[in-house]
Amino acid sequence: MVSKIMKASILAVNLLKELEGWRDRPYRDSGGLCTLGYGHLIEAGEFCPDQITLEQGEKYLRDDIDEAERIVRSTVKVPLKQHQFDSLVSFTFNIGAGAWAESDTLKILNNGGYDRMPLRMLMWDKVTKNGIKVVESGLITRRLKEGLLWQGQ
Repeated sequence: MVSKIMKASILAVNLLKELEGWRDRPYRDSGGLCTLGYGHLIEAGEFCPDQITLEQGEKYLRDDIDEAERIVRSTVKVPLKQHQFDSLVSFTFNIGAGAWAESDTLKILNNGGYDRMPLRMLMWDKVTKNGIKVVESGLITRRLKEGLLWQGQ
């Protein structure tokens, strides 16, 4: 039901840049995954450069946003306003396509649970460290910002 041409707005892109931050060298994210640029995950077996340019980082970001947009467009079966789409693109960018597509949060939205989304997003506040799920304060901040965006604020 989401328009096939719906794209993340500049507001969403800027929010992602703010939330992810910029790193020109690889680092381990809060979940221990190798990352660089604006939160671009380096997949197992993928070449990991020692350093990237801002231009390369922007390309990684655009590719990652394109993937998040595609997943949101293909899984959400109810109409969305631009700010809601933007919020879900940021959320999906962060939790991953598979987690979003299989989530109860998506099911609730597709059943018309628009008003439940900010609290549902806030439930995604944990990372796995040493096999244990722990609350990550940065994710709480992120989810609050995504929830506000969902509400058009």
